[in-house]
Amino acid sequence: MIGDINAKYVVMCIGINQKNLDLFSNLPLRPVSGNSILAEVNFNATHIVNNKISVINTSKNNVHAGSTYHNGFENMGTDKVENQLKKIIKKKYKIKQYKFGIRPATRDRRPFVGRHPKFNNLFILNGLGSKGVSQSPHCSKELLNYIELNKNLDKEINIERIKNVGE
Repeated sequence: MIGDINAKYVVMCIGINQKNLDLFSNLPLRPVSGNSILAEVNFNATHIVNNKISVINTSKNNVHAGSTYHNGFENMGTDKVENQLKKIIKKKYKIKQYKFGIRPATRDRRPFVGRHPKFNNLFILNGLGSKGVSQSPHCSKELLNYIELNKNLDKEINIERIKNVGE
């Protein structure tokens, strides 16, 4: 049991707000801002297209395209995303929504994945930065195998590489 939560396992994936909690507050997350767009277009890719931005089908005639990358909290607009999207899809599209967000990143550009040193059923998967779309499947599988099959985590993403985790 952790606080009011009664669960076999808890995996924290809460983004940059992780810094505000005591549980993994010693992990050095840093803010990275980015802009993206949701667009209506007939672009039926069967995979993620990654060419300076990622383009992902969210439904039959809609894509999510982004994102830009800026250290800190600055909103730089979507011009770069729109220009790159034009090069990738080479079709007319209609912008449905502009988005801006803050992603958690790490200094070494490697995600934080692992078990809390004091709470055996508390885990973290965070710090994916601008590579969340491409890294989250691998990191999720690593964490699942670590929890359920007792396999070692990839040392590149294991939080044990950071000293004083959760203290």
